Amino acid sequence: MSRKVQDWLLAILTVVLVGILLFPYLFAFPPTNPASEQSDIAQGSMTPCSVVFMSCGQADSTLLYTDRYTMLIDCGLNDSYGRIRNQLEAMGVDHLDAVVLTHPHLDHGGGMAQVLRHFPTAQVYFADIPESLTSTAKWFTRILDAIEETGSALTILKEGDTIEMGTTGGKLEVLHSGNGSDLNNCSLVLRMTYGATKVLLTADIEREAEARLVASGKTIQADILKVPHHGSRSSSTRDFLQQVQPKVAVISCGEDNEYGYPKPDVLQRLEEVGAAIYRTDTQGHVTVLLNGDTYEIKTEVQDAA
Repeated sequence: MSRKVQDWLLAILTVVLVGILLFPYLFAFPPTNPASEQSDIAQGSMTPCSVVFMSCGQADSTLLYTDRYTMLIDCGLNDSYGRIRNQLEAMGVDHLDAVVLTHPHLDHGGGMAQVLRHFPTAQVYFADIPESLTSTAKWFTRILDAIEETGSALTILKEGDTIEMGTTGGKLEVLHSGNGSDLNNCSLVLRMTYGATKVLLTADIEREAEARLVASGKTIQADILKVPHHGSRSSSTRDFLQQVQPKVAVISCGEDNEYGYPKPDVLQRLEEVGAAIYRTDTQGHVTVLLNGDTYEIKTEVQDAA
């Protein structure tokens, strides 16, 4: 073999070896953009658990969301459905592990039949409502029809029951269900534990049910409180708030609602216990992002007062 051929082969071999060494760097994927990660975290899609208090007018709907378990607690009014559906779809929700009706009032269940028909739902939970208070309204009948048509399982929750949130490590305790003189005071009260954080979901309970919880000896302390009955004067008594000791209070109510919720004296009592107050009427959806050790609050309207 001539010297020229040897030099030519050596040059080719050198090029091939250099190409092999540089290949991983030439065709490597670009690094993850930290800003994109932060944006995902702000939307709740990269946190182990999110609680979204929906802005749905003078009504109520709360989403418990993880990558493995999704529960919708109440479904607002019939007119609330579009906004609730848009928020669920924005978070990538295409089915629900559970839908809860805390008590059969229209502002909590009016949109439920539509939710069940649009989002495949494994389990529906009702409060333990006395037969004498069972609703016969057409909107409630439509819920029962939707449960039957879609094949969702129906379970009545009783005090002392627990619900495991899939395999995420979170759980819900049923602190109150039924045993009230009216539907508001029969509302389901659920206490969610996720790592070190507690969230108390109180639906529309009033003084009667609050006093019963305080006297029961149950632990009702929570970091996050969904303020009872939209901030009504008939709820959020001092004794109740002293037991809960919330760091954050979220009020679900409609802008310029006809009831004047939340009432000024309720806001004052919340301030007295040191709770930071968030409101869906002024701040839109209020999202609590939980990672097991701590939590962070995000609001839809960032510049709200």
